[in-house]
Amino acid sequence: MSDPHGTSIVRFKANLVSELQERVPNVTYQSPVTAEQVTGNDGSGESVWWEDEWEHSFTVPVMKADGLWFDETAVITLVIQVLGSDTDADQEAIDTRAAQILGHVIAILADDPTVGVPDTENIVTFHGLPDRIEGVSGYRNDPDVRASALKFDIAIQARLKL
Repeated sequence: MSDPHGTSIVRFKANLVSELQERVPNVTYQSPVTAEQVTGNDGSGESVWWEDEWEHSFTVPVMKADGLWFDETAVITLVIQVLGSDTDADQEAIDTRAAQILGHVIAILADDPTVGVPDTENIVTFHGLPDRIEGVSGYRNDPDVRASALKFDIAIQARLKL
């Protein structure tokens, strides 16, 4: 038996980042900490990352002699940020680019809501589905910088066996 996973969240986040990196630059697992990471490692002004916190709950629907089966539910948040200056982009272009990146995320989930997560012995079933979007656009701390940021909540439901 492979090493048991006490949660499916870490594997899902890693798999989605890997899939998204093939389509969009500047996707990281952790939130950015340097100015280069915030503006994108390639200078594009685009960055995508997971929020640092999430909440989840467990229920135990089945107790069997062959191990503990439990259901996991959670909502995790992916942040999509696009920055641009007044000289290189207008607000509509920046908002449009953020929406395009979000479209890539939704396309990945639509293509395979499991994103390869149940590919282990102890994650029996899994799916991640769009849950909620929160957005903000306009000028940010610097009056010369326009921004569009989307917080995309993904609802996770999994059945694990330990």
